[in-house]
Amino acid sequence: MCVKLLVSGILGRQLHDERRKQQGVKSIIRRSGQHPAFRNAQFMLAIWLCYLTGSIAGTWMNSRWHSRSPYASISILVVVAAMDQIWPLSVEGEKEQA
Repeated sequence: MCVKLLVSGILGRQLHDERRKQQGVKSIIRRSGQHPAFRNAQFMLAIWLCYLTGSIAGTWMNSRWHSRSPYASISILVVVAAMDQIWPLSVEGEKEQA
């Protein structure tokens, strides 16, 4: 819900400002990816979608595999940790803050 409010607030404010400049909604939506707050909202939405997907998958795997269900979760975590070592997300954040 917080992400929905954040995205709607960002888009609403941006749409209002750009509409006052007589620009079309399509061009505003197309350029919204350049807005840092919109990118942050997309990142937060991706995190929440991962939480939701993980909870659904965990529930399903627990009902099917019982005690072996953590194996899939741990292997996904290892793959993501390895990817972060190769392509660190913290570098992107430092570039945005600079």
